This record gives sequence, structure tokens and C-alpha cells, in this order.
Amino acid sequence: MLYCVWVILLYWRLIAPVVGLDNGDADTLNFKVEPVKYSNYDSTYDRFCFTMELSPTEELTSNVLFTFYVLDVLPFATDAGRFGGTSKSRGRQALHMSIKDPISGNLLRSTRNLKSGVTHVELNAGDSHKLDVCLANLVYDSSWSSLDIWEFVAVQLKTKEQLAWSKLGSLQEEYQVQQDVDNCMNKISHTINGEIFQELRSTETEHRNINESLCNAFVITLIVMIAFISSPPVILAYYCIKYKGFPGVRSPRA
Repeated sequence: MLYCVWVILLYWRLIAPVVGLDNGDADTLNFKVEPVKYSNYDSTYDRFCFTMELSPTEELTSNVLFTFYVLDVLPFATDAGRFGGTSKSRGRQALHMSIKDPISGNLLRSTRNLKSGVTHVELNAGDSHKLDVCLANLVYDSSWSSLDIWEFVAVQLKTKEQLAWSKLGSLQEEYQVQQDVDNCMNKISHTINGEIFQELRSTETEHRNINESLCNAFVITLIVMIAFISSPPVILAYYCIKYKGFPGVRSPRA
């Protein structure tokens, strides 16, 4: 059990930053929501509710963006297929979400099936700088023929101004990277078309001429050596034929 929880926490620490939810961010909340049978559900006690607050400098901001990341986790390391699958895979489990204004009590946004993965919810908060978020992990199957899963949830609250500044920072970083790439390309172009390239080309031409000269000298030397080695037997055979005839042939007078 401890090993399973450790693996879940490690996975959560690794995957949350990938989807843009930093666990160390002050605007991000991380928690788990345990399953509740719908037949035993009491909205007064079984809902998991919390309040997210905007900073005073952002109090007058009208549009806010909630980012939910939901991860399905089995409470035990087991093969769900051997136990009839999970309630969620069979369409009998859903994560309910609602966002309310605690001052007026108005329901701003709700869903009866918050999907796994990343979900963005944009809404108009009006003049309120506090928002109540409630979650309920409900299971509609009372037969216990399938496994109920936990929901690990990370919630992040940002204003459109914060997102704009964040995007501006990303664009500035991208622009700086592009500037560095352009500078490198200019240096490479200067190297190719400038004096350094001319020197390299001149050096390469000299080396090629030297190699060709060495090759020609080697071929000539090889031909001379072959001629020098093969000339004595040819000369000897010539004198033998001229003055004594072919070797091994005797005169008829003998």
C-alpha cells in the first residue's frame, strides 16, 4: 500500500508540471477525492469544498480561468480487469464540480462529469474575489461488481491578466532564443563567405595539389623500378640468343 501511494505521488510530481500545473505554485491546490456511493451521498457532508481567493490587486478583474487536472488512481495495486473493470470505465462513476460565489450564493459554473486530464473553465467572477469550488466523486453502481477509483485533482486559478503576462514572458523568451539563433547563423555565414573561408579554401587547394603531386611521383617511381628490375633478364636473354643460340639447342655437327 505504501509503495502504491509512493508511486502515485511520484507520478503526480512529474506529470503535473508537464500540463502547466506547478505543485509548488501558490495558486495551485493538490488533493485527492475519494469515491462515494450515490445511494449514500449527502451533499451537506460528502462534498469536498474549498475556497480560492484572488489577490487584492486582482480583485477588480472580471474574467478568471480555472485549470483542473484530474488523474484516475486505483487505491490498491491490482488488476482492474479481474474485478470487472473500474466504475468509471463502465460509465458508472463521475466527478461532479461546481463553482459558486460565496457572497451572493450564485452558481457560476457546474458539470456532472469533469473529465480526466486537463479542463479549462473560464468564468466571470464579477466583483467577487473569492470563489467556492466543490467536488464530489460519485459512484452510481451499488452492486460492488467493479472497482471505484480515487481522483487526484490539481486546481489552478489565474486571471486573464496573469495569463497575458505569462504569455508575454514566454514570447520574450522565444524571441531571445530566436535572436541567439540568428546571431549564430550570421556568424556561420560570415565564416563561410569571409576571409576565414577563403583561407580554408586556399589551404585545401594546396593540400590537394600536394596529394596529386605525390601520387604522380609515386606512379613514375613505380614504373622506373619495374623497368629497372625487369631489364637485366631481358638483356641477358638477348645476348644468349645472339651469340650462342637458344639455350639447350645443340649444333648438328656435334
